[in-house]
Order: sequence, then structure tokens, then C-alpha cells
Amino acid sequence: MTRPVRVMIAAIGTLLVTAYAALIVAITEFLSPLAAAPGLTREEIASVAAERGEVIFSWYPYAIAGFGVALAIGILITAALVPAFHAWDVTASYLAMLALGVFAYFIAGFPAGMAVADGLGTSGGDHSGVGAILYSVSWAAFVLLVALGVIRVTMRVVATRRLATESRTPA
Repeated sequence: MTRPVRVMIAAIGTLLVTAYAALIVAITEFLSPLAAAPGLTREEIASVAAERGEVIFSWYPYAIAGFGVALAIGILITAALVPAFHAWDVTASYLAMLALGVFAYFIAGFPAGMAVADGLGTSGGDHSGVGAILYSVSWAAFVLLVALGVIRVTMRVVATRRLATESRTPA
């Protein structure tokens, strides 16, 4: 495929990964803690947790999300500059990032979830329920990645068989 197609796929993939990363931060830093302690502000939640020796709000989710966005931008730059980076590969790269994003969500959210549980006397985990969006996106990306792989392998097998058949046929 042509460079503009690769760059368009990469731009869309970068936007999707950035939105996913932003939702990770929104859930871990805002939505889940506020849902765990209805009626309290972020400052009040932090204060209550600090009295119990817990730190709920930190740089950690921002760093995890920022790392994902940096990887997405790296793929975008590679797609724009490296002609050998095929559109299939660009698409697979972003689908893999979105599929693996669920692990980034877990890693980013676990410390905050434990701090909410210990600091506020609730259970850990996502109290907002919005994390289901991330799980759904990751699952869909995984299914699409597998489908993309099956399609690509099938196309190669068909092309190889066609070439083998044509080479045996007398001209």
C-alpha cells in the first residue's frame, strides 16, 4: 500500500491509542476514586487516604499512559518514514497495542485501586464500571488481530499456490 494509506492508518491508530490511554488516566485518577467515595472531592479522598497512610493519586497512571502514547507515535513515525513497513504491519501494530492495553490498565490501576480499598475501607477495583469499555476495546482488538493474521496467511497461501500452478503450466 502507499505511504498515504500507511500514514492514515497510523494516524487513526495513534488517536485510538491516545484515547485509550486518556481513559486509563480518567478511570484511575478521577472516575473510580470518585465513585468509591460518593460526595467527596478528589482532595477529600486524598486527605482521608493520607490519614491511613495511602497515596491514591500519583504520577504512575500518567507514566503508563504516556509510554503507550509514545509507542503509538513511534509507530506513526515509522509508518511515515519506512517504506517496508506495510499497511498490514501498521494495522497489526496498533491492534496489538490496543489488545495489550488491558494489561496497561491493570498495571496503572492496581496501585490506585489498592490505595482506594485500604484508604477508604472499600473493595479494590474499578468502582465506576467504565473500565468495561477498555476491556471491550482490548477484546475486539484481539479478535481483529487474529482475523487479520488469518486473512494475511490465507492470502499468502493462495498466492503461493497460484504461482506454483502457473509455473507448472506450459506457456
